[in-house]
Amino acid sequence: MLVETHLLARLLGIRLLRVDGVVTVAPARISASPVDPRSVPMTSTMELGVGLERAAHLLRDCERRADERTWRLTD
Repeated sequence: MLVETHLLARLLGIRLLRVDGVVTVAPARISASPVDPRSVPMTSTMELGVGLERAAHLLRDCERRADERTWRLTD
């Protein structure tokens, strides 16, 4: 399947950028094939849950900073 794209960017009526392109899209492979180097293995080397603790810490840190900014804006 081919997908043809045209992108035109204007600012105040002046054309700034034009991009034209054609992309070939192939259907996803359902199963991995040992003879096809393009195929992606269906297994993952990542362990489930790895990094969730760090993600939770980052979310709490973002929420804390947002609360501090809100308090500063309302004072």
